[in-house]
Amino acid sequence: MLTEPGSEPAMKIEDIARRVAEVEFGLGPLTEIRRLPTGRVNRTFFIRAAGDGFALQRLHPVFGPDGVVVENVAAATKCLAAAGLPVPRVKPAVSGTLWAEVEGLWRLMTWLPGKSVSRRSPEAGAEAARFLGLVHQALAASPPTLKPLPSAEHNRDGPAPAHLWDELIGKRAGDSKFSLAASALGRGRSLVQGLASIHPVTRGVLHGDPKLENFLFDDSGCVVGLVDLDTVRAGFLVWEMADGLKSWAGVRGPEDKLALDGDIFLAAVDSYHSHGLALTADEWGQLPMAAQALALDLARRYLTDYFEESYFAWDRDHYHSLAEQNLRRGTGLLDLAEELAEQETRLSARIKP
Repeated sequence: MLTEPGSEPAMKIEDIARRVAEVEFGLGPLTEIRRLPTGRVNRTFFIRAAGDGFALQRLHPVFGPDGVVVENVAAATKCLAAAGLPVPRVKPAVSGTLWAEVEGLWRLMTWLPGKSVSRRSPEAGAEAARFLGLVHQALAASPPTLKPLPSAEHNRDGPAPAHLWDELIGKRAGDSKFSLAASALGRGRSLVQGLASIHPVTRGVLHGDPKLENFLFDDSGCVVGLVDLDTVRAGFLVWEMADGLKSWAGVRGPEDKLALDGDIFLAAVDSYHSHGLALTADEWGQLPMAAQALALDLARRYLTDYFEESYFAWDRDHYHSLAEQNLRRGTGLLDLAEELAEQETRLSARIKP
């Protein structure tokens, strides 16, 4: 039985992936199959057959057992492709379904050229915001029919209630691992208590996870593709933009510290203003605080998984353990939230509604 994330199955997942590609999706002969280190949740493989490239993924169980997430991705990417935007397309299994079940749910998608970038810059942030604006415009012009996603942390339309910090601290106070996370948990609780209420208005169809690594760039710095639409759904645009901004403008330093780059933040906001959907004046001004709220919420999720070790995939190349990874990433997001709180007034004043 395969487990998530990071544990070693009796049968290597690479062997299962090959069997799924050849038998369930009818690809062959395979000339290349390799597991990709990217992705924090799903297991992803690059497949090459008959000269064509594909992305084969085993979906994390959190996305549910019924394939709804795959159906939604297929519907959204069909609309985006019709609008001329480069996105991967779902390839049906031999059975005619959009997925295959072999010790988990598997999905095959076309491979897009381009590469993800990790270096943050005003140019990269502006380009990601431009492309996300085009995505929102296309999905608003021809909304796909989407099914409800399973209730889960990653599907919330905004941050979780603040009291979940208290619940996490209360639940884990007696845990042997608590002492290492106590300071971070206290910081998070204090920061979330200082947040003012945000009341978003403008809705649209959201990508759901517009972090910089999900945009594919060419050598000239232009976005040539967008991937990872597993959480595509209807929701408030201010949270989608805030989610992107915390990624685009959060510059990672030593020990996973995240520092806010205000120039990137403002360049991305200006770019989306020119290419995306219209927000209200209040929503534009609240973007720094909304980004802070989402940074805190993601920090809480990492700190929760520091104890549970059941959601985020373990980057074995950079961390001694999954717990260490989750604690460091969660703490880095608290650093970013603190800087957003400190610069909120300055950034809001420079955002033109």
